[in-house]
Amino acid sequence: MCESGKSEDPMFEAIFDALEKSELAKGICLRLAMLLDKAEAAVARDLARRIETEEIFQPAYLARIDVVLGAMEEEIEAGLVRKVEHRGSLEPEPYWDYTEEASHLRDDRRDLDAFRVALRRVFNMRKAELLAAKLREEELD
Repeated sequence: MCESGKSEDPMFEAIFDALEKSELAKGICLRLAMLLDKAEAAVARDLARRIETEEIFQPAYLARIDVVLGAMEEEIEAGLVRKVEHRGSLEPEPYWDYTEEASHLRDDRRDLDAFRVALRRVFNMRKAELLAAKLREEELD
């Protein structure tokens, strides 16, 4: 560790960042499971369990996060409603806005996506480390 309290190891920092985001992501998955249909809810609950046990640090689970993010997007779009604003004597102005629940889901989706990005960074760093080791072992032609 360096004086700032942070590690000088970029992989450690990436893992730490993902872990910092994991508790929020787990809560989002559990809350979302209550809103989704049976199959998507099962995926969300499974992700929450894998986040809690740190099994989420497997690249295969990124696709499941994408499923949950897609389901969130559908719920968000379902919460887009048409409203009308009356401004004195002017004609009523229609506009589109999100319900309060959809607005909260938008925030949650942003946070879950940040977790996905943090995980992808860990996986890409690991892949880069493996590739670098392989290339170092190969004989230069």
